[in-house]
Amino acid sequence: MFHIEDVVIKPSVGLCKIKAIRRMEIEDRTEDYYVIQSGDVDVLVPRKLADNGAIRHPMDEALLKRVWEQLEAPFRPAALIEDEEADTLRSMSAAEIKSLLRRRDPMELVEAVRFLHNKQQEYVLDKKESGCLTNASAMLVEEMAFVEKTTKGRIRTQLNRMLATGRKLGRRKPTAEEE
Repeated sequence: MFHIEDVVIKPSVGLCKIKAIRRMEIEDRTEDYYVIQSGDVDVLVPRKLADNGAIRHPMDEALLKRVWEQLEAPFRPAALIEDEEADTLRSMSAAEIKSLLRRRDPMELVEAVRFLHNKQQEYVLDKKESGCLTNASAMLVEEMAFVEKTTKGRIRTQLNRMLATGRKLGRRKPTAEEE
């Protein structure tokens, strides 16, 4: 259940604020709609769709912590991975990544950013992949900056630092104790 003035995420739009709840009659059906505002645009979201995931609350502190941890987790460069595993990493298509982006799930965005960032370190991304990386990063940065109450620039810098750390840790050969 959402309330007026709640900040929510609409996957196709991003951060929005619920401005009103309207009851409207369309084709002999009466239905409640959330009026959400994104910038200067108002969007109507049927309440029954909103309750089924068309909008969601921004991530909480616990999820934010998991996102940061996952961003920094070791990521083995393709050159250091067995051929079979490397082929799996390279096989994610731009269409599959775009599907992840449409849902705007924070953990899925993290995986898309990690995958594309690391692929970019080894290969030249095609135009679609490059666009997906830019969009996934922007979506993640926007929500994280809102939750942390800081600037997007600060989050973007920290995100890039975490990705670099994860890649560096992934290059390190595991010790006997870690295996």
